[in-house]
Amino acid sequence: LHGVGLSLGSTDSLDREHLRRLARLVKRIEPWAVSEHVCWGHAGGRHTNDLLPMPHTHESLRHLAARVGELQDTLGRQVLLENVSSYLEFTGAEFTESGYLAALVAESGCALLLDVNNVFVNARNHGFDPESWFDELPAEAVREIHLAGHDIVRIGNREIRIDTHDRTVCEEVWALYASARRRFGPVPTLIEWDTDLPQLDAGDPSRDRRAHHVAVAGSRLSVLVHGGLERATLGGRDVDLDRVRHHDRAPLGGEVDAWAVRALGGDGAAVVAAVPVH
Repeated sequence: LHGVGLSLGSTDSLDREHLRRLARLVKRIEPWAVSEHVCWGHAGGRHTNDLLPMPHTHESLRHLAARVGELQDTLGRQVLLENVSSYLEFTGAEFTESGYLAALVAESGCALLLDVNNVFVNARNHGFDPESWFDELPAEAVREIHLAGHDIVRIGNREIRIDTHDRTVCEEVWALYASARRRFGPVPTLIEWDTDLPQLDAGDPSRDRRAHHVAVAGSRLSVLVHGGLERATLGGRDVDLDRVRHHDRAPLGGEVDAWAVRALGGDGAAVVAAVPVH
C-alpha cells in the first residue's frame, strides 16, 4: 500500500482525517507493506501535489523521525520510506541523502523503499556516485525496490533528468538495479509506469531486455502473463509447459535459478512481466 499524500516532512500538522482513513484501510486489507515518501508537499494549508525533497539537516531529521514515529504508532506497524527525485539541492546540508536516510532508519525504526531510478536521476543531476550512495544505507533496512523511466531536458546549458514514469527503464538504471540487488539482496521489485502506457504486445524488444536484466540480477522469478494465462512460478512451482513457447534457464551460482519466459496466450504470444520473489 503506497501513499503519496501524508507530506510527512511538512511543518503543518498531519492531516488527522487522512491518517484515520489510512489506518482504517490498512486494518481492512492488511497489506504486506505500507510505504510513503521522504518528502514534504504542503505548507500553510496549500498542497503542491508534488514530492518535494527534504533539507538534509539534523533539525529536519528530528522533525521527520517524530512524524514517522507517530505514523507507525497509529498504524501499529513499521512503514517503508522512499527516496525521491530532486532537481535542486539545499544549501547548508549536514548529511548526504543516503546518510540522511540511514539516520532516519536509526532514529525512527522505519524501513526503506529504495527507488533506484530516483538514485540514478539524482546522481546525474547532482554529480555523485550512486554506488557509494548505496554503501551508506543499512542493507537490512531495504525491503522493496522501485524502477521507472525518466526524461532528459535541457535548461540553459544544463541537462536535467526528470522522474516521469512514462517510458521504459533505461539501460543505465537496469545496470544500477543489478548493483542494488547485489548489495541488498532479492527484495520485491516494482516497475512504475503512470502515463503514456504502451500497447501490451509481444513485439516490443525492450520486454526481452527487461526479463533478461531481472534474470541476471539473481533469484527465482514469478511471471504474470497477460493474454489468458494465469500466474505461473518457475524454479519452485509447476508451470503449464504446454503453453510456454520459449524459455531460457539462467543458472546463478548453483543456488537459485532465474528464468526469462515468453508464454503463449489465447491469441498468440502474450506479454510477460517478470518480478523477483524469495
